[in-house]
Amino acid sequence: MEKRRLVVLVYEPKRFRQVLDRLKKRRIPFSIPDDIKDIKPGDVVYTDDPRIAMELMEKGVLVFLDDKGSDSVLEKAILSLKFKNEYNELTVGVDPGDRFVVVVLADGSIVDFNISYSIEEALDYIRWVLKVFPAKKKIIKIGGGVGGIAFLDKLCKSLGLVVKETRTKIMVVDEGNSTPKTRWRNPFIERIISVIPDSIPYRKDLYAATAIALKQGVLVEDSDEDKPS
Repeated sequence: MEKRRLVVLVYEPKRFRQVLDRLKKRRIPFSIPDDIKDIKPGDVVYTDDPRIAMELMEKGVLVFLDDKGSDSVLEKAILSLKFKNEYNELTVGVDPGDRFVVVVLADGSIVDFNISYSIEEALDYIRWVLKVFPAKKKIIKIGGGVGGIAFLDKLCKSLGLVVKETRTKIMVVDEGNSTPKTRWRNPFIERIISVIPDSIPYRKDLYAATAIALKQGVLVEDSDEDKPS
């Protein structure tokens, strides 16, 4: 299968910087051509210019027009690089503690992560994740313990509506052996988090959040669709 190229044609300065930062964070290759004549039929174009979008679509180019600055449209463009419309499974692993470290796995690979210093900030990030990343199945897995139970309570109260709208399941996971106590690391988890630059701090917490995302947990909240009427 031929590999698609992502072409970025965003002209609003602030949004342009946001898009480039997101693509670089995820190490997604992209191109910014000097002339739209350099765009090929097999390219995927993400743009905020309706005129350019129309011109390219008339030539048979796959275009994602985003004149509102929506991260969900950008994610659809990224998915199209893999000839997909959505992920099969999205898992959000949460390691609560002095910091709230969240790792987002899509079909087993890290697509985003966040380090927050307040519950509110972490919840805002999770809300954003649930709305932006399309997936057939969505799960939030929270590390158990005193901090985890408090976080779970806040999450259910603050994100109850978006959890139902996105049919997201919530689980509490045993935190045992999630945070490495010695130099030994699970090579499988290390391979997954290798996409996160070494310059990012709190690597042990990122490791723990990833381990939590991969563990089985106890279901504590389910979508309305699965609840008996």
